[in-house]
Amino acid sequence: MDANPFLEFRLPTPLGTLIASLIVFGGVMALVVLAGILLRLAPESTRPGFGTRLLLAIRAADRALVRGGSLLTGTSLREPWQRVPRLLLTFALLTTGGIALPFPWAMASLTLGLAAILLVFRHWSRDETERAATPAGSAEPPRLTVPIEGDLTVEMALACGYLLVVVPLAFARLHAAEMGFELSPSAGPFAFVFYMVIELLKLGTVVDYYDLFADQIAFGQLAQAHHPSEVAKYVTLGFRAVFDLIILTALKRMFEIAGRITRGLDLRELRLALESDAEDDDLPALAKLKGLAAAGHAEALALLQVVALDELRRGDGRRRLFGSEVRMAAAQALADIGQLETAIVTWQQLKQEAANQGGEPPTGLAESLTKAQRAQRGETGERRRQDLEAQLQVLRQEIGALGMGTEAWGLRLREAARVLRSLAGLTGTHALLAEAASDLRQAEAIWPRETQPQQWAQLRRGQGQVLSRLGLRSKDAAQLDLAINAYQDALKVLDRKAEETLWSGTQYDLAQALRYRARLRQDGADLKAALAAVRRALSARPDMASWRTLRDQLATELGQGRG
Repeated sequence: MDANPFLEFRLPTPLGTLIASLIVFGGVMALVVLAGILLRLAPESTRPGFGTRLLLAIRAADRALVRGGSLLTGTSLREPWQRVPRLLLTFALLTTGGIALPFPWAMASLTLGLAAILLVFRHWSRDETERAATPAGSAEPPRLTVPIEGDLTVEMALACGYLLVVVPLAFARLHAAEMGFELSPSAGPFAFVFYMVIELLKLGTVVDYYDLFADQIAFGQLAQAHHPSEVAKYVTLGFRAVFDLIILTALKRMFEIAGRITRGLDLRELRLALESDAEDDDLPALAKLKGLAAAGHAEALALLQVVALDELRRGDGRRRLFGSEVRMAAAQALADIGQLETAIVTWQQLKQEAANQGGEPPTGLAESLTKAQRAQRGETGERRRQDLEAQLQVLRQEIGALGMGTEAWGLRLREAARVLRSLAGLTGTHALLAEAASDLRQAEAIWPRETQPQQWAQLRRGQGQVLSRLGLRSKDAAQLDLAINAYQDALKVLDRKAEETLWSGTQYDLAQALRYRARLRQDGADLKAALAAVRRALSARPDMASWRTLRDQLATELGQGRG
């Protein structure tokens, strides 16, 4: 009896195909398991590995490409009314070159036109990504590779439209040089436009499914240009590649936006509501922010804090000032989700503002402030600890999901360091402070000193604050050495006039760390250096009462009297 063909595994029968597929599947799974084991066995290091360094190098090259390309296309101009005419002029010049220049220089001009389209799309994609990655609660406008006003939607639409001009013109120039196509006798001026449209239809789904049904669809019968030459084939291939990249870029942005909306991370609508002058929208927006912040979303929490402290800035840099009712509501929302420190500061500010104006503080302020201060002293410390641990868990999950090397990853590391500091203050666990310092060190890879000195200086200052607290609690002078080095590193890149608040605050922090170390080592030189640092801080901010107190205490300890 003949063997059943369905059971013959040495032939491409169903059984044979199943066995072959399972072998391939098993091999792929084995590689995945092996990779997981190797990752677990790899030694932990705060220094970025080769893959991360390679990714950062690629990101740096991409930033340089966006900056240089935006200068060439005109999308680097700050105002939309400047960008659009400049981009149109660029396209017009390249098109003129494609018509007027002799072959092959005309093709070079048209190739530059295709490159300009890709540069506009890359600038648009990066601009959108950076705006989305900036915390919704940031008091500053988004940090963009190319700072511009508005978005690049119009410029992107023009680039799409220009693709419909430059490609048919390239085909026409090739044909004029007898390196193009065979044309039908009835071919007219739209011949190459139709050819391009047919290519667009083929590429509509990114993957070319049309070849499976070419005999039914009969694209060849629709076109007036046939049998492209070898050169024309390569030009068509280039056009397909450009269009594929455009489709993939658009899909990437669409999925990013959809993902952020699904996860509740896209707070732009709430931020716009708070930036507007429509006061009726403020309290509903705060209620939504409170729900998101309670779920562990760092951007929502940051935006709540900015509103409570009255530090929100619009996209043009102007402040949006909130009334006491809105700030009271924001502070109460923060207190409800365990963010007592910011809530207390807000209520204290409102109390002082009312006293300065000779009026009464808002209703319920005194009761809320007293309740929050009691809670901060430990009456509800266990609940706050649980809230902080839950926030930290969510942040760790997001950090792992985002992967190393992205700006959003760096922002989550900074937020995790803030939560760790609060948790360490509540529990007295020194290891949490060391973990916070490690997170901030890793974040330095995203904001390097060479390209983003102010952000790098803020990270170094944050490390100094964590290490200074660790050194003070553990009575470890070596940690204070590291803290002082971090403050000094930050001060080397900070400009007093441009970053006066950050510069003076870092000088004050340095004075505190030097004072702590002087007490541990009984070192008069550190006391003198601390006094000099706090005097430098006061030269920029003479209104800071706590700084004046530190100056007087240091002067007394040194026997110099006040001042």
